[in-house]
Amino acid sequence: DLEYLGRNDDQVKIRGFRIELGEIQAALLGHPEVRDAAVLVSDSDSGDRRLVAYVVPRGEADAGDAARWQSWLSARLPGHMVPSSYVELGRFPLTPNGKLDRRALPAPE
Repeated sequence: DLEYLGRNDDQVKIRGFRIELGEIQAALLGHPEVRDAAVLVSDSDSGDRRLVAYVVPRGEADAGDAARWQSWLSARLPGHMVPSSYVELGRFPLTPNGKLDRRALPAPE
């Protein structure tokens, strides 16, 4: 018997497009006001999947940061790769091994 447990990389399929989450994260890290970033897929109650960017900004957070980050990514990535939600954090939650604890990230509003 062969049991399929899922993909072992960060590639996801949303609305028919295969998306590499690391590519979005790398583009977001290129922004001068971003210290750290992670991109995940969030499943809504209605079954819709969307991209969510978790960002640790450099310095103080500003109310217009999410709009600037979205504009930055829109100029560099295709529309289907631009996250629809942005969550600002002071720092990322880490596992005891020092890796990003994806389960501890807050849900987007």
